Amino acid sequence: MNNYIQKETEMLTRNSRISIIVNRTFTVVLGFYLFTTYISAQNSSDIPLPENLVQGYPRLYITNAEKKDLQKTIKKEAWAKNVFRLT
Repeated sequence: MNNYIQKETEMLTRNSRISIIVNRTFTVVLGFYLFTTYISAQNSSDIPLPENLVQGYPRLYITNAEKKDLQKTIKKEAWAKNVFRLT
């Protein structure tokens, strides 16, 4: 009986050590992940912009067919004239 209790105690001790190691490893990995996520978020917010931005016309990437439709919309709609400053 005493031998059984000793084996159970050794198993509990071994399992608790493994549990502590797993918890510490998880904490370190999670901390590293959060740190790298924070650093990359800080670096991604640094978008260089020129000091004197020119307030020009809106730039659109459209095909020639879409350009004709856009010109029709500008002629018909007042809001489109305001957006494209063609009033």
